[in-house]
Amino acid sequence: MNDNLNISSIETYLDKIIKGKVSKTVYAGTLPNAISDDTKDLVLIDCGNAVKDLSAYGKGTINVYLYAHPTANGRKNVAQLSKMEKAFATVLDTASDERYCLTQLYKTSDYDTALNWHYIVVGLNIIVK
Repeated sequence: MNDNLNISSIETYLDKIIKGKVSKTVYAGTLPNAISDDTKDLVLIDCGNAVKDLSAYGKGTINVYLYAHPTANGRKNVAQLSKMEKAFATVLDTASDERYCLTQLYKTSDYDTALNWHYIVVGLNIIVK
């Protein structure tokens, strides 16, 4: 059994490479019921898609949500989202691990009506050794 295929192992690895570089606030799986008023941005790691065990290696897809608090007038905080996107691209470009290989599949954006924040979703392909 390859422990690198464990969702918790993948989430731990992503948290380690993202926290402090893209945002100081990183969650895995779901967002908490309440977010501090001090929080201006956050990252959600969603490993809800299947990670397949192909014996020699594993593969799957992951969604990483980059959230930014709206501006004072409620508009989309494009400047903060841009900063986060660039930081995340740097994280992907410099991520080096013998267990995990990450590549970007797509990006999309939306609005979270429960949180009232805008976000960008970065879809990742992960190969697990």
